[in-house]
Amino acid sequence: MSETANLLMVERYKYILDQKKSLNERTFKIAAFYQAVTLAVATAQFKVVSEAANKSLRTTLAVDASWGLFIIFCFVSMVTVLLLVGGITAWADYKIEEEALEAGLLSDTRIEGRFFDFLKWYETYLIAAAILGVVLYLLMLKFRVLGILETLGSQLSST
Repeated sequence: MSETANLLMVERYKYILDQKKSLNERTFKIAAFYQAVTLAVATAQFKVVSEAANKSLRTTLAVDASWGLFIIFCFVSMVTVLLLVGGITAWADYKIEEEALEAGLLSDTRIEGRFFDFLKWYETYLIAAAILGVVLYLLMLKFRVLGILETLGSQLSST
């Protein structure tokens, strides 16, 4: 192989490594955004329940607002999961190309990944946290928040 071809392969290899680094940085930005939205939704949910308890917000409106916040949280969680899955697939494409370049440039290549290597990726746990967050929010909403709001509503109607 000519020296020019080797230089081009090395430059391509550097580019791939930069792209993988960029994907990692974007993953942390996605996680930070998701964390901020989760905090905002939790704060808004607390405000809805406290305003309903202070009787400055009608119970029916508080229930609707709670479901609206849940829908917003589900949408943001879905977008977050899709972005993370997209990042994983892009990373996998870069990894395949990186391995091909390593095989062409180096005589001693790394061991190929195994199936359960996905358990080492932080994206896996971010996706699991997003899904678990939606499930826990639904359970909290259904069995706790709506019960509190119904109790407040029945107290208001009896007075």
